[in-house]
Amino acid sequence: TAPAAGSGTVSFHILAGNLDVVYVLPSTTTFTELTSTAPTSTFNPTSSPIVISHSPSAAPSISASPTTLSNNHNACFDSTLNTYQCSFTDKGLTILWSYSNSEIAFNVSKSTDGWVSLGFGKEMVGAVAVIGWCIGGSHFIQDYKLNSKQSSGVNPVSTVLRDLACSEINGVTSIKYIQPISSNDLTIDLTTFQRVIYAWGTSDSKSKHDDDDQGRAEINFKT
Repeated sequence: TAPAAGSGTVSFHILAGNLDVVYVLPSTTTFTELTSTAPTSTFNPTSSPIVISHSPSAAPSISASPTTLSNNHNACFDSTLNTYQCSFTDKGLTILWSYSNSEIAFNVSKSTDGWVSLGFGKEMVGAVAVIGWCIGGSHFIQDYKLNSKQSSGVNPVSTVLRDLACSEINGVTSIKYIQPISSNDLTIDLTTFQRVIYAWGTSDSKSKHDDDDQGRAEINFKT
């Protein structure tokens, strides 16, 4: 608060320092008001500086426990192949799968009373595909090389599939099988995206499908 006209005394404190030491210097300064000249002041410290010392025993530290990333780069792995860990759906066709160190298990299903298929390749001709259907309680599942779009060009290959199964329930055909990750006819590269084709038909035999009853995608079967 400023003093009345004339002269007065103002008390204030000077603080200086850093993070570890703060100096407080109590003092008084007298201001004298003059008529025709600038005010004068005298600075008179009233006591020695007061030192407020803060000396932490150790630098502060921040610690955190490592957390597991949610992005599992082996999400589709199942050493026993007893469960399907991953899935893909397009046009009502669903692919379920899991892989082990040497094999990959598939379950391919679609709303049809005929056949369903899953193949590896950028297009039908030249691809290697598993085609399957059910008749009564029997299954017909085989790996083929698709040499042409005619049924005569769909030829069996030597890849051995195991644990074959087929079902038709409520109008949905599902085929299940386990195939090698690598064989003389096909190698599935789990380190990158694979081009796949899929299709389905209305008869229980190798037969031509409608133009809309097919699809293609790129799938990483590891994740």
